[in-house]
Amino acid sequence: MTPDAHEALLLKSIEGFTTRQIAEIMQIPANRVEALLTTARQEMRHSAKGRIMMIEDEALIAADMHDRIIELGHDLFGIARTRTEAVALVRHATPDLILSDIQLAAAPLALMPWPILCGTRAKCPQFLSLLFLNAY
Repeated sequence: MTPDAHEALLLKSIEGFTTRQIAEIMQIPANRVEALLTTARQEMRHSAKGRIMMIEDEALIAADMHDRIIELGHDLFGIARTRTEAVALVRHATPDLILSDIQLAAAPLALMPWPILCGTRAKCPQFLSLLFLNAY
């Protein structure tokens, strides 16, 4: 992010200045401030974007989570409905984050050691972010 875009974003987000006030502070036209803010927000969205894998066996919940993940600007790496599908997805490539139902209909995923999910301990990434979800 350029220093000007960073400054404009901080003045807007942290200090709460209006576009006109930021233009006065930075001594630039208001339309330039708007362009800087747009650029800064786009760069932040891009830098915070992640590849997310979902493990969920309920179709309606999976559809809702899918929409939320996409709306937040992330890439959906894949949706697994079973342990077998989860193993296949992780062996293909490593996501940045796994959102997992803790209780799949077939078997609790929380009881499965990660080396089994990855195939072998050597194939497991050193850090794998996993968030278990529970509706109870």
